[in-house]
Amino acid sequence: MTRRILLLAAAALLAALPASATIFTSPGQPNVDQPVTFSLTLSSGTIVGGSIVWSFGDGTTAAGPAVVQKTYGSAGTYAVNVRYMISRAPVAGPLPASENAAVTVSERRRIISLTPAPMLGQPVSFRAENFLSASIQWSFGDGAPAIIGGPSISHVYSSPGNFQVTARDFGGSSLSAITLGVSIGVDVSKRRITYAPPRPAAGFPVTFTAAGFYTAQILWNFGDGNNPVTGSTAIVHAFAKPGKYTVQAWDWNGAVGGPTAAFVPVGEPAGMRAAFQIAVLQLRFENGLTYKVVPRRFAPLAAFVDIKYEGTGLFQAQWLVDGMPFGAVSQALPMAQSATFDSGRIPGLPTELTGMHEVSLRILSPDIGFKIPVIRYFVSAETGLPLERGLDLKVETAEGLQGVDCTLTMGELRAAAGPYFILHGKLRSSLPGAVKFGLLRVHLGTDLIDQQLVRGLAPGEARDFTTSFRNLSSGTRILYITLYDITDASAPRLLALQKITVRSGP
Repeated sequence: MTRRILLLAAAALLAALPASATIFTSPGQPNVDQPVTFSLTLSSGTIVGGSIVWSFGDGTTAAGPAVVQKTYGSAGTYAVNVRYMISRAPVAGPLPASENAAVTVSERRRIISLTPAPMLGQPVSFRAENFLSASIQWSFGDGAPAIIGGPSISHVYSSPGNFQVTARDFGGSSLSAITLGVSIGVDVSKRRITYAPPRPAAGFPVTFTAAGFYTAQILWNFGDGNNPVTGSTAIVHAFAKPGKYTVQAWDWNGAVGGPTAAFVPVGEPAGMRAAFQIAVLQLRFENGLTYKVVPRRFAPLAAFVDIKYEGTGLFQAQWLVDGMPFGAVSQALPMAQSATFDSGRIPGLPTELTGMHEVSLRILSPDIGFKIPVIRYFVSAETGLPLERGLDLKVETAEGLQGVDCTLTMGELRAAAGPYFILHGKLRSSLPGAVKFGLLRVHLGTDLIDQQLVRGLAPGEARDFTTSFRNLSSGTRILYITLYDITDASAPRLLALQKITVRSGP
């Protein structure tokens, strides 16, 4: 009983003494997600080791040290309390003590801004404004992995839609995520529909071409009452009767965005009495395709032109290889029908120079009102291409969309058939001069699936590039990625080539 009375007396005496401890807060006015340092400082007496217990006012506690850090996840004013045991004269033995403090946590307005208006296939610059650190974890909501970057970062979306961009402060350790909804649109101003012949007639085929579209999966509606049809960037259609028709075409087989339209007047058929004019023209190789890969010194390689025409007249044309005259065609064509001409099988198209070559036709007679298409062949050399030295092109990673796995190992990509796949690569230049205009081309087998303009690649520069493809078939195909210097259009240089074996299946 006597001991209890003494303890109570000592406690009363201790309480009557001036305050001996203070809680210091740094910074004094912290923000959400900003670490706050609390320190307990004594002016007299000694804290009994291991007796300190902190309460931070948000339901969390910490025990042990006199200096602690705490991060608050939401704004507000919090009552901080620390309890401890202290030994201080004139009182013998430790007695309990506590201190209180208040800390006000502010919500710093952190936002994500972007420029310019986001469009498909174009870089979008995101900026983390008013963030507390320069290390930001970014996630773009399109299936691409999250990355650590600075307050400013660029991203290219490969498909349209609505995405949520997320930024986390302090390298991703922030308790609160800042988000921004992004709608990726399609720039339809670059799309157009062309057709040949320029004066279509009822009952005669008309070739329509979708130029500047994002995909090769085009939904066509010819406006003549027939159901829309799925096709590629070029399609042939014949109108049953004269009239004025609105032809429409959609990207992604009509799944995304609005259509591009063309107004097409269709006249009465004039038959054999019509003026001599070409109605349909198609360039191809002997396999019927517009692209071919051949080894060096392959022979014979020939190109073909198929034409349908009206009337009667003299057909005169000149074959062009890489823009230079190669051979000529001159033949009288009687009555309205069709004809096929080749570029000559002896000696055939040149295959001495490795790399990409373009074949086209210059028609001298009759006059035409449409642009002549271009077909291409690629001359490869398994022992190594004589490329310009000093530029390295390499695809470094590959990813699938919507949880589809794919692996890229030693130049071989293994993936499931069907979905889209995204390839990330890098261009590294050690050329003595800059590449003012470069052209990056991507072929999957014989299909040209992507081409990108590379501007101002400087000596010593390393630049990232991204491309994507949709692998619709199972089996094995070769992906060719080439880079040309087209600064001098009359003498393009092949700077780099990478071949990737794509093995796909269920």
